[in-house]
Amino acid sequence: MHYNEWLELIERLRNTSSVSDKLKFINEKENNNIKDLLIPKIYELIKYKFDKAINKIISNINNIYYDVNYLDLNLVIFKKEVLFIYDLIFNNQLTDNDKEKLGNMLKSESNKVYDILLKKSYEFDQTGILKMNINNNRIKWSDKNEL
Repeated sequence: MHYNEWLELIERLRNTSSVSDKLKFINEKENNNIKDLLIPKIYELIKYKFDKAINKIISNINNIYYDVNYLDLNLVIFKKEVLFIYDLIFNNQLTDNDKEKLGNMLKSESNKVYDILLKKSYEFDQTGILKMNINNNRIKWSDKNEL
């Protein structure tokens, strides 16, 4: 695959999270000739996708605590996007060190998002229903079936 084709693939991945066949391709093919050029592009893609996922939660923060179903929907979408990013991280273009560093960053930052949502939920609901909903939708990083 040529460098321009890789750039097109990365751009398609940037704009959607439903390109599982392309994700499979990026995870299987390794191109040592242009690897050094692709690594920064993949880093940028991962950062962009994660920032976009967080911004979706932030833009709905005022509404999600008033409707449990809407909160649940937003948490499911966030979880789906984070797991897609997790799959992006573990591709053959990145080194093992990069994969570990990005994987740890993704886990840490997504856990911070959940912690912020939990803290904010106490302002709206003293019964704990929102907290329970957030905890049930939280990514369980130790559960390999979920990943």
